[in-house]
Amino acid sequence: MPGSLLSAVATLSLAVATVVLGSHFAVYSPDNLPDEQQVMSYGQIIAFPIISSIVLVMLFYYFWLFQYMLLAVLGLGAFSAVCDILRYALLHVLSKSKEREPTVDAVAIVLTLLVIYLWAVHGNFIAHDVIGCSLCASFISILRFPNLKTATLCMLLLFCYDFFWVFLSEGIFKKNVMVEVASKQASSPIQLLGEKFGVSLLKAANAKIELPLKLLIPSGEPGRYSILGLGDMAMPGILCSLALRCDMSRTSSLSSSSSLSSASSAAEAEEQGMPFKGGEGSGARGSSVPPRLFHTAVAGYAVGLSLAFGASFSSGRPQPALVYIVPVLLLFLVARARVEGVLPLLWTGPIDGKDKK
Repeated sequence: MPGSLLSAVATLSLAVATVVLGSHFAVYSPDNLPDEQQVMSYGQIIAFPIISSIVLVMLFYYFWLFQYMLLAVLGLGAFSAVCDILRYALLHVLSKSKEREPTVDAVAIVLTLLVIYLWAVHGNFIAHDVIGCSLCASFISILRFPNLKTATLCMLLLFCYDFFWVFLSEGIFKKNVMVEVASKQASSPIQLLGEKFGVSLLKAANAKIELPLKLLIPSGEPGRYSILGLGDMAMPGILCSLALRCDMSRTSSLSSSSSLSSASSAAEAEEQGMPFKGGEGSGARGSSVPPRLFHTAVAGYAVGLSLAFGASFSSGRPQPALVYIVPVLLLFLVARARVEGVLPLLWTGPIDGKDKK
């Protein structure tokens, strides 16, 4: 139990960190312009769990047929996602100057290739989780909910999706479809190529590859891991990024109001022949709104995921994390928005394209 508890804490910490990183990457990265992000419509939201269910069933029955195509897609996605996240992190830590961008790009590419090599050839679980977290953060940065109304519909549908495929699918398919698909490993094409062409470096690759569609955290027992699907981070993360965009929109609106007020006061003082002393305290410094909605959303996510782990420990069987995350996250976020008096703004959504300035 101590090992499992430590594994759960590590998984929880990594999941929360991924949600925070993905939300900041979506809002603050200069590469993620609002006009280039995909705003989810009602049609896409309704289709999402249906398409996900179809893909899940196909992988359940025909994983052997789709495994190499899935590896190719994930490999390309992994390179792009890890490289983008590393580039964003390096520029944020080092400098945002244009002169350093070529060096940062080169370092990000080299590190990305190293991570993919460790995952694909040696099956390193740290490299696997780096890829999974990067894919998740990239997913959060690409998709966005226009408002809480749309997000609520999506999260409730995913609540039903997760509940069915974890709790009810076994009665229809004789096996837990979600757990079966999540635990599948792909045959390594790298080892096959190594054997065919006689390359010893490739022949030493693991025979099986864990797909980076989940986090793997060692549980303290050999060969056993705590598992968390990327969807349990990605979709709540998109809702958290909406909360952050609303906080940014409020700051932008307050800054605009402060600027207009300062300009009006300056004009009145000039008309009266008096010096204007608005100074430092009346500008942007006093116009920042703390990201309370975002912090509350992240806290709600952490509490919901903690409940899922607690239910898993007490029942001794896998739990659908979104069944616990969705109600807690929505409850926390709505309660905070109501206290802040910004529930209408959150319900209808922030001003797209202006909340990232």
